[in-house]
Amino acid sequence: MLINQYTQTPVYVAFAREMLFFSRRSYLFVKNRLKHKTILFYPDYPFRRAEIWKIISRTNYNITNNPDQPFDMVFYWKDTTRRAHDPFLEALSRTYPIINLRSVDIGKDYVDKVFREVFGYSSLIDPLTYQGKCVKKTIINGKHDGQIIDCPILKVQEGYIYQLLIDTIDASQEALDYRVPIFKREIPFMLLRYKHSNDRFDQTLHVKLTDPANIFSADEQQKIITFCQRMGIEYGELDILRHRADNRIYIVDANNTPSSPPAFVPFDKQERQIMLQKSVEAFTRNFLS
Repeated sequence: MLINQYTQTPVYVAFAREMLFFSRRSYLFVKNRLKHKTILFYPDYPFRRAEIWKIISRTNYNITNNPDQPFDMVFYWKDTTRRAHDPFLEALSRTYPIINLRSVDIGKDYVDKVFREVFGYSSLIDPLTYQGKCVKKTIINGKHDGQIIDCPILKVQEGYIYQLLIDTIDASQEALDYRVPIFKREIPFMLLRYKHSNDRFDQTLHVKLTDPANIFSADEQQKIITFCQRMGIEYGELDILRHRADNRIYIVDANNTPSSPPAFVPFDKQERQIMLQKSVEAFTRNFLS
């Protein structure tokens, strides 16, 4: 009988993960002087590709998604664009602080609504009257289905947004976007992601680690944090673009269940380790202290 539930996971993989859970719990029980330190992820158990899994594996905490197990803190963890009201978590929040409890909508339409409230401008255009090229993409998170189309169009397709074609092409003719992690009110680092100018919505060519102060002004950083607070994102990551035409930044995507950069993406190994160490330190400062 498994303690944790692993969604969309073959039985043999779930069994192996459960053995790892028991092994780590036993090891940490001894290391923590006969005390269990556990974080409840509810309702789902994070996959190993999730960045938080790698972060917590470098702390003295274990992970469970079984609320009948003893736990010290709680994550609302559900990899979906819109989350339904969860009475169990609402009741639990009277006793425990729950990370990302208020982060219930990361649809691209809602992302732009909150962005407009905080920054005072928007990336959306009216495709029925706009003259020129724009980007059409579904409001569902993580689809990577952006396509460049010519406007005006005859009919708006339901479930899609139409955005300004943000010019991020640099001198090397690569498209540059920013992957920005959030730990409450802290941005400990950020990633510069370079893509082919003809495939800017999916495949990453290479990645570089940098300090947010090298890219964002103090005012921009404060507004990014304010945006996350209004989105209910205490832990997550953002995709941000800077438009060469007006030098303004645009938050185009928000994620409350971030994954690690894929292993096949060219990324300096030392920088990967620095990124992970900075994540562990930021997580410890903001959630475990």
